Amino acid sequence: MTMELAMLGPGSELLKPFVKNIELHQLMLEAAGVTTVISEER
Repeated sequence: MTMELAMLGPGSELLKPFVKNIELHQLMLEAAGVTTVISEER
């Protein structure tokens, strides 16, 4: 299965022609400039 993904604006240069599904989360964090993720323990 293939999906189409497009990005515009700052960080869009990080999107390569082919990206694995498991790489998308990290790619989006980098494009948004997120450097630290805080998780709450339940």
